[in-house]
Amino acid sequence: MAKNKKKHPNIKNQTTHSDLIPAPDELFGRSNKKFLVLTPLTKEEPFVASAKAPNYLIRKRIGIFAAATLFFLLSLFLLIPIFGINFYSMHSGSMERLLPVGSLIVTREVPANQLQKGDIITFISSDGTNITHKIIDVIQSEVNPEHITFRTQGVENPLMDEEPILPEQIQGKVFFHIPWVGQFITTLQNQFM
Repeated sequence: MAKNKKKHPNIKNQTTHSDLIPAPDELFGRSNKKFLVLTPLTKEEPFVASAKAPNYLIRKRIGIFAAATLFFLLSLFLLIPIFGINFYSMHSGSMERLLPVGSLIVTREVPANQLQKGDIITFISSDGTNITHKIIDVIQSEVNPEHITFRTQGVENPLMDEEPILPEQIQGKVFFHIPWVGQFITTLQNQFM
């Protein structure tokens, strides 16, 4: 009994195309064709992708950034006081609307005769603590116009400060503040000093 082989309708006669089969000379390198082979002038190691390479670069960049930031902050805190600029941290809520607790306060030395009502100053109180409050009154002596005293008050306090402030007590006029940075610096000082 003979079996009938059914041919699949999509398969054609299985003949090979002459262009697809290389000639024997081409297989064994005896071709008349000349090939140009480019080789590097120096021998280099091949690049091997590594999972550590990106992490190393990230750590290196973070290290460089941290070193630059530390250098900037050290120069800021060491050199700027020479120019009459000082830094303080706000610890109380007496100026909360203007200077939130934990802010870094930057003050600049200003002659007392240039201070006026509404300026915010940092001064040393009679008990030796630094206080930052707003000037609510400038009092000039009638006998000696160069003798000036200041009345201050925290904007959150209902009453003005009891003692008048003399020019010798004033550390500087508040130039600007940066929220939360003072708290961070205070925490670092407490940890390392």
